[in-house]
Amino acid sequence: MRLFQLFALKICLQIMSITLRIRRSLWLRFSPWLRLNWPEQKQQNSAKKIALICVNFNTAKYISYLLFSLCRIVGRDKFGEIVIVDNNSTDGSRQILRAMQDAGLITLIANERQQYHGPGLNQAMRHLASVARMNVESSPDYVLILDSDVIVLRPTLVDDLLSVAVKKSAGLTGEIEDFEYIEAGYAHISSVLIDPKQVWRRGITPFEHHGVPDLEFQRDLVRRRIFRQNFPMRSELYVLHLWNGTLRTIRDSGLRDNKFFRYASTFTDRNSEDVPQGKYVLDEFLAAFNSEVAELTPSSIVNACLRKAEINLKRPFELLEKGETIRR
Repeated sequence: MRLFQLFALKICLQIMSITLRIRRSLWLRFSPWLRLNWPEQKQQNSAKKIALICVNFNTAKYISYLLFSLCRIVGRDKFGEIVIVDNNSTDGSRQILRAMQDAGLITLIANERQQYHGPGLNQAMRHLASVARMNVESSPDYVLILDSDVIVLRPTLVDDLLSVAVKKSAGLTGEIEDFEYIEAGYAHISSVLIDPKQVWRRGITPFEHHGVPDLEFQRDLVRRRIFRQNFPMRSELYVLHLWNGTLRTIRDSGLRDNKFFRYASTFTDRNSEDVPQGKYVLDEFLAAFNSEVAELTPSSIVNACLRKAEINLKRPFELLEKGETIRR
């Protein structure tokens, strides 16, 4: 009798667990509190507009690299809006981002407490959707998502991405790699382009408070047969991902109250392992950055980003010509 009761209890708990998971999944996908469908736009023949979103937490150095590369290598005019969500940083990031906003270079969403990566991305997307509802003409056609520890290396990133995404009508464009949790592969959230009209709508899971915040999001795209286009973001040096900037900060600062501290403490530094000669490329970028930014202060970063002179890195193209960029 006792064994039967334990067995029945186990079955009941399993059923409750499955029910809760199903309810949570449905709530994430369909709840209007998390997001509404992306506002409909009239067909436009003009050039496609792109916005950029990024979440930052205590990565002052890395977010400065990213913003410098966007303004001076790609060109600030390539983006309708750059939205940075800051999760209550205490390392000077907030002051740099506030100065960038005051200069009209970015839109800052300044959280007063840690919201984490996935919810931060949702905040940025809700902001863009809200702006689009108020003024359809300002609505971006595509949204580029970058991690704060990414550096853009090639000035043609936006043009090349849009060329492929528009031609293929892709809901998501990024470097798709083998991934055990998604049979069709996974495009790393550190650098992807999305078409919000296709993917930012009820029925598709938004970004989650999770180590892989877009896991269910990309699973839903696969289930719904929304096309994901492969694009060599990292393998052909459009971007260089320095890896684990936020996790490294959490680990090195001993932020034990952070929910990802245990996960971060198991990480080893990857630096620029995306390509065999990653450090070679990073050194050239840092030389350009350090020649323009005397010290990591808000005014120094803003002044460097406002200068009009374009920076053209040579080493990414040297590696491409030699065929040394593919990571295997």
